[in-house]
Amino acid sequence: MVSKKTYIMLFSILAIFTGVVLFFGATYEQGYFSIIIDPVHKLTYRNNQWNFDNENLGVADRGYEIYDETGYIGKYTVTNIASKKRWFIYDKNMAEVSKTGEIFGFKSNLDYEYVSPEVSSLTASDEQYITNALEENNLNIDQANSYSTKYIVDLDGDNKKDTVLVSNLSYDSSYESSSYAIIVAIIKNKEYTLYVKGRENDSGYETPFVNVVAIFDIKKDGYKEMIIKETFFGESNSCASVIEFDKNGFKKHLKC
Repeated sequence: MVSKKTYIMLFSILAIFTGVVLFFGATYEQGYFSIIIDPVHKLTYRNNQWNFDNENLGVADRGYEIYDETGYIGKYTVTNIASKKRWFIYDKNMAEVSKTGEIFGFKSNLDYEYVSPEVSSLTASDEQYITNALEENNLNIDQANSYSTKYIVDLDGDNKKDTVLVSNLSYDSSYESSSYAIIVAIIKNKEYTLYVKGRENDSGYETPFVNVVAIFDIKKDGYKEMIIKETFFGESNSCASVIEFDKNGFKKHLKC
């Protein structure tokens, strides 16, 4: 026969287990990661999903870690002024904070990591990856006058350096010309074309300028999330999206 003491012990263990499950479950459900990007973008990660957050952008939102074109400038309150089409940042006294160029900022209650990659110029072998991506997408475009950047960062958590190449060739309004925007990642010597848009001998403005805004490890699992921004002709005509790396390569979220 099972003793009363045993019943009490089993009940106590079950109660503790249930409490722990409910606590961590509630904590996970309330977990979020929010990032703002000039001019009007706000992206939110919650419950394993990315979404555009387009409501209440003009309401003061506190506690964002803010970066401008010079780097980190501090933790501030943000609000978006629709008529100005940009994010404004304020200190604790609600005085506007000066900044250089465009900004992005983020806040979260998750155990995340902000990743700062090494930046360098492209080598001849790097340029060949861009050429491969152009050819694979049937774009016969010379990249000689392109604006390109190389990021060196561990994308898949194996403690080995991977490469992200971003290359843009802008349309020249003075004559009919070609343009493209490309992001390529090289992971374990395998090439992944993360993003490509381009037009040959075009007389319009349909190819954006694309850039990497920031890189995070939001789930602290080693696999990184890359925030990118597309800017079309006109400052306010832009879109932000997320490229998430995983064991199978990568996934795209919030396609523009």
